[in-house]
Amino acid sequence: MAWVNWSPDYLLNTNLLGWLNCFEFTRKHSIDTIFISTSRVYPYNLLNELDYQDDGAAFIVPDQQKIVWVSSKWVNEQFPLQWPKTLYGATKLSCELFLQEYKATYGSRFIINRYGCIAWPRQMWKVDQWVMTLWVSRHMFKKPLSYIGFWWEGKQVRDFLHIDDMVDSILLQIEDFDKFAGKVFVIWWGKENSISLNQLAKLCQTITKNEIPISSDKETRLWDLKRYVSDYSYWNSVSGWKPSRNLNDIVVDTKERIEKNTDLLTYVL
Repeated sequence: MAWVNWSPDYLLNTNLLGWLNCFEFTRKHSIDTIFISTSRVYPYNLLNELDYQDDGAAFIVPDQQKIVWVSSKWVNEQFPLQWPKTLYGATKLSCELFLQEYKATYGSRFIINRYGCIAWPRQMWKVDQWVMTLWVSRHMFKKPLSYIGFWWEGKQVRDFLHIDDMVDSILLQIEDFDKFAGKVFVIWWGKENSISLNQLAKLCQTITKNEIPISSDKETRLWDLKRYVSDYSYWNSVSGWKPSRNLNDIVVDTKERIEKNTDLLTYVL
């Protein structure tokens, strides 16, 4: 458990105090704020305690759940926020709460967007958030991978959003800020663009034509999730927006960038 001795100083100073400085700047200069929050504001223990089924390749969720905020579409804005959510998630939720206070106290205007796993061809520097690039690049360079925790079979599921779709959603908000001001949105792809790790490995094998060894690490990490898939129905109902770039697009775009920049990226990836 290496995280026991890990200091949160950098995270708190950057992610919480840094954003509070930004909020002060926007207040002083009467600037509207679009805050990029995260799916990590939702408690990991509560998510992992939901009713799951194992279809042999992935953890899936039946429609009937003991928690009324969850269906097969998965998590929306009404999902409970109490209980631990990682220090990163706690700093993000703290910022969301401060924005509410700034609105009540100073009349500041904001939009809050909760995103999950963002993926794009140039993503390579953030080791805890680059799952898609990691999977594609390991297949491209024929390097090994590991399934970690949860019976080490790679059945954990996430939905992925292409960076261009994320940018499109933000541009839509910038163009009509009044329409979305003061609201919190889950913005993601949802169930139709979700995939387990072993399913992602098969997709990468198909597109790269390379098969690599995948080992097993039996330790389930403290904050890992069996499944996280977003329900963006509310955002869709308000904006009419839908993502347009699917999992195949993300893998192909990433593969093509690596191919075009192999000499530069070999050392990095």
